[in-house]
Amino acid sequence: MLKLIMLVFLFALAVSFACGYGVREWISRRRRNEARKKFYEKHSKLQTDATAPKNEIMALTTRREPTIRELDERLSRVEDRIADVASEIEAFRDETRSEFVITRELLERKFEEAQNSNDGRALAN
Repeated sequence: MLKLIMLVFLFALAVSFACGYGVREWISRRRRNEARKKFYEKHSKLQTDATAPKNEIMALTTRREPTIRELDERLSRVEDRIADVASEIEAFRDETRSEFVITRELLERKFEEAQNSNDGRALAN
């Protein structure tokens, strides 16, 4: 009976873990779609008039708009870089804290040694 309960518990845990990742992905996609929508709304207002004269270089090199998939890949790469930098900053912060604690302890020891040596000299005089 206990094995059955454990099996059901592990199965429920695995399903909830998978659902958590699914919900996270769904939220990320929704947020990215909203960001894309805002971007396109913002930049569609800034586009130049179609009848405006183009310079010769732009006429020769027609640039295509990036596809949604390309933009999604770029956004994912940028988000990955941001996550990497954030983890590096956290690691640097932890390393700095540990070095600060070690330095403080060393200085306290040195200060105590200096006080003890000065106290010994004062008593000898």
